[in-house]
Amino acid sequence: MVAVGTLMKNGHSGHNLINAYQLRGMAVLNEYQSKGVGKFLLKHGEIVLQEKRCDVLWMNAREKAVRFYEKSGYCSIGTAFDIPLIGTHYVMYKDLKY
Repeated sequence: MVAVGTLMKNGHSGHNLINAYQLRGMAVLNEYQSKGVGKFLLKHGEIVLQEKRCDVLWMNAREKAVRFYEKSGYCSIGTAFDIPLIGTHYVMYKDLKY
C-alpha cells in the first residue's frame, strides 16, 4: 500500500456544506509523492461520490497540502485553524454537482 484516504458521509455545519462527504486521513508515502498517486486517489474518490449523488467533498487540509488540493479544484473556506500536535489546517471543499 502506498496511499490511503477515507471518505465519510459528514456535512460541515459551520460552513453549510450539506449532502457532503469528508476526506480524512489522506496520505501518500514520501517516495510516491509528486508521482500522481494522490491525484489519482482523490479523483477516484470524487467519481465514486458523484455516483452516490454527493454534492460536496471537503477536508481539513494541512497547510503544506493546500496547493495540492487547489490544483485539483478545491477552494479554502474560512480561516486557518490549529490542530494540536499536528499543525495549521484549512477547510477546503469542491462542488461535485455537474
